[in-house]
Amino acid sequence: MKNKFTLEINNFAHINKANIDIGKINVVTGENASGKSSISKLLYSILAPSCEEGENLLNEFIFIASGNVSQDLKQYSNIDENILSTSEILKDLSNNSISIDESIEKNIIEQLYKTEKIAKEKIKSKKLQHYIHDLAYLFEIFHNKNYEIRISELIFQFLMNEFGNMKEIFFKWNHSKISMYSNDNSFKINLNLPLNDLETNSLENIEKNNLPSVKGNPFINDVVYVETPYILDLAYNNHDEFSSLKNSYYTNHVINGNFLYHQKALLKKLYPTYQQKTLRNSINSELLGLFDLFSGNIKYNDDNNKFEYVNDNNKFPMAHTASGIKTIGILKMLVKNNLDTNSLIIMDEPEVHLHPEWQVKLAKLVVILSKKANIIFYINSHSPQFIEAIQAYSKYYGLEEETNFYLTERNMQNNKFDFKKIPRNNLKEIHSKLGRIYEIIDEINAENDVKDFLDEG
Repeated sequence: MKNKFTLEINNFAHINKANIDIGKINVVTGENASGKSSISKLLYSILAPSCEEGENLLNEFIFIASGNVSQDLKQYSNIDENILSTSEILKDLSNNSISIDESIEKNIIEQLYKTEKIAKEKIKSKKLQHYIHDLAYLFEIFHNKNYEIRISELIFQFLMNEFGNMKEIFFKWNHSKISMYSNDNSFKINLNLPLNDLETNSLENIEKNNLPSVKGNPFINDVVYVETPYILDLAYNNHDEFSSLKNSYYTNHVINGNFLYHQKALLKKLYPTYQQKTLRNSINSELLGLFDLFSGNIKYNDDNNKFEYVNDNNKFPMAHTASGIKTIGILKMLVKNNLDTNSLIIMDEPEVHLHPEWQVKLAKLVVILSKKANIIFYINSHSPQFIEAIQAYSKYYGLEEETNFYLTERNMQNNKFDFKKIPRNNLKEIHSKLGRIYEIIDEINAENDVKDFLDEG
């Protein structure tokens, strides 16, 4: 890992306070609804925009958004010549019939703002007006050559998609403060969420006073967020949309899609022909041998645009494939297809569908991938077996000092949660918290014994 990072959060979602040092392996545990997944989404939204993924998303959802706005304008083309002209330009753009250079880009922006004015005066559709305005604003982001401004805008776009309507976020999480910085201060981002002017639904107006400040580059090659193994079922159940995802993404504000950014990006990475422009340090075939611990493979079938589980020449659809196999299969496909070194993998409860023995094997796999391929892991977990196995293997493979454990604790003053760093060589507090279930079961069994005694009497 080229840099170590610290993520500081105050008063965001269910989180009261979190100060998280991002090492090579990071494991967080605690109650449900204590903010663990919110941090996963924050990490993804902050770091993904600076990777190729952020630039690709910006390029691609502009093309898709152009097609949708073109369709919306088409029904009003008889009202004004400018509307017809804009609709045709956007249609050509979405079909890749024209390429964007700086002069064309500038003309499109001017054309869109003219059309927005017409939509306001003649069509009187606020919804269409905002869609046109937001598309013009996306072109301006694309046009901006200042790296830090572009990244700032992209982070806002990612946050808007991952957390939903940003207006609701500003109302709900007023006075939230988020900061992330590298240990050498070469990268820093600050995001404050005070309640500012929210009089319109325009993306630009919401952003003006709320854009994060960005300094430098985190130098992370890729960010992957594996929220659930059922992403493969989503692809299976939405295979028509997934077929288009092989070549494109969808934007949230202008496009209606069934996938969030992190889901779209993950699905695209699982598609076998996905390639980065430059594979800086390819992960070698030795790492694929680690997956020999698990039988079979998940493969993509080009004939029907669906994933399948293949084992001993037998093929099974995702609906008939065990969830644990999907979890391991996703990790294997990432390594096999395109995952770059110095990447971040975020995983929410990857052990949840695994037999305890497989949980231990997964922990070993995580540690070896982190050591040999320089992969950073941020993992939410509820399993004491998985957490203890991470502790044991990180020590065995010499990563103990770069492995961090955190426990969420309820703050009784505001009923939110603090993230407490637990000493890596003493996880008793985590075991005590997660082992509380056995005390509850013992209490129930004691009550059963009393009941049996009274019934016999």
